Amino acid sequence: MDKIKKIIFAVLLYIASMVVIIHIVNANKTKIVIVYEPEELKQEIEADHPNQLFIDLRDRKDYEAAHISGFMNWPCDDGKSVLDYLEENELKNKDVVLMCYSGNRAAKCANYLTDNGVKNIEYVKFGYDEFASTVDGFRPEKGQCDCLAK
Repeated sequence: MDKIKKIIFAVLLYIASMVVIIHIVNANKTKIVIVYEPEELKQEIEADHPNQLFIDLRDRKDYEAAHISGFMNWPCDDGKSVLDYLEENELKNKDVVLMCYSGNRAAKCANYLTDNGVKNIEYVKFGYDEFASTVDGFRPEKGQCDCLAK
């Protein structure tokens, strides 16, 4: 009986050790989330999480014509200038949400950012036009971006 208790204790200790190791290994991993539906994005915007940074990657002229309130404009094709901005303003620890015309530019930028140490990225799989045309009650903002993320 004593031998069985020792074996059970050893197995439980092993399992507990593995749980701790898995937690430590995953603690610093990058998280990429894909936002598939406009309604998902609407809910995130409305939740108003202070650690989120919403970035619209579309060209400035299109952003100024119509954009989603709360999104800053940072036109970018590959992610380099966004990374530079995040580093210069000590924002790499923010939860970065990327949107563009169709999702392609946002995906490319998300990959670049994660390859360069940004840990929490969400990219919108659809584009601004789909959001604007499908979300009930959406009213676009117009005008320039102050581009001073907080």
